[in-house]
Amino acid sequence: MTSSSRWTRTELKKLLYKLLGTGLVVLFWWFLSSSFAFTGMILSPVDTVVEIGKEMQHEDFWTSVFRTLFDALTSFSVGFVCAFSTAITALRFKNLRYILAPVITVLQSAPTIALIILFILILPLELLTFAVSFSFLVIFPLLFGNLLVSLESAPTSEIEAAEVLGLSFGARVLHIYIPNAFLLIVANVNSAFGLNYKVVIAAEVLGKVSIASIGSNILAAKQSLDFSRLFTWLIGSVVMAFVLDSVGARIYKAASSIRV
Repeated sequence: MTSSSRWTRTELKKLLYKLLGTGLVVLFWWFLSSSFAFTGMILSPVDTVVEIGKEMQHEDFWTSVFRTLFDALTSFSVGFVCAFSTAITALRFKNLRYILAPVITVLQSAPTIALIILFILILPLELLTFAVSFSFLVIFPLLFGNLLVSLESAPTSEIEAAEVLGLSFGARVLHIYIPNAFLLIVANVNSAFGLNYKVVIAAEVLGKVSIASIGSNILAAKQSLDFSRLFTWLIGSVVMAFVLDSVGARIYKAASSIRV
């Protein structure tokens, strides 16, 4: 038996287990919808697909989806650039991590809901400003800590050899730190972006923004007590998160084959 056939069998097993898990989730979902059918709060899987199809026919459906994705990408990009540049600076100036430690601890310890309410009180509710500012406070400390640990995983022997050869700090970053931490950085980006997507939706809901977005549709359905529409948007946001995770997994798999 060749290694390629063993790999194919392994992939087939993974797929079957994923299908089994999905089937169990759908079965449990169907049981809940049947048990609470009289309330109309939980739609069956079939009814949910029908309702999502109806929502997709509305003009603002894709506008809402792309608006939330745009805000998630923008806020994450700002957070990643700041966290990565700060982590590189902390590699060069060791004392910076100790200076930032209290700030990072406060941001990681503060309840997410409390931060959202604080931002509602002190910031104008333009959606992009609100989402970027809030997501930055949630994502930055997570990314900074993970990126710093990833960069510091570079072999000490290579760093010492580079210092002996007189390589500049910038050259060491490009040729030693980043290549050794590349896969860890990609993995951290994937996990952090999934969290950032959920944070942006939470900010949209609690911030009560008026611009069409996933969060604003969830809020509108909740305020009008339209449970079927509320459940449809909730499931839709979960499906979108699953799609983003799948894309991230493919990116990580592709990155694994790249030699940096």
